[in-house]
Amino acid sequence: MTGDVLAEVRAALNQALDREARLATIIATLPEAIYITSVEGTIQTWNPAAQKLFGYRHDEVEGLHVSILGPSGSGKRVRSILATLVAGGQVNDFEAIHVTSSGAQITTRDSVAPIRDVAGNVT
Repeated sequence: MTGDVLAEVRAALNQALDREARLATIIATLPEAIYITSVEGTIQTWNPAAQKLFGYRHDEVEGLHVSILGPSGSGKRVRSILATLVAGGQVNDFEAIHVTSSGAQITTRDSVAPIRDVAGNVT
């Protein structure tokens, strides 16, 4: 690579890292519980508001299936929602019953949205 091309690649990488850091800061400071799962439902990201709402620290839930946040038998609904998103469909906001780390049931208003890679695939 020539020096100019290498400088452009470095600048683009720095811009992408700056955007990622800003987004991480926004997610960490929002008062809404936000968590990101894989298309299979594995929890990948967990913000402080989710910790406050559900009672689990991020290191306790990251890598686990999101169905741990629902009552027994909720896995089928979770799989249906994820399949709809992967297939390109939309899921309207909905009311959901969740179970906190203490075992208490809470009702929340949930919304879900797919995250896509540069090729447009749901990740």
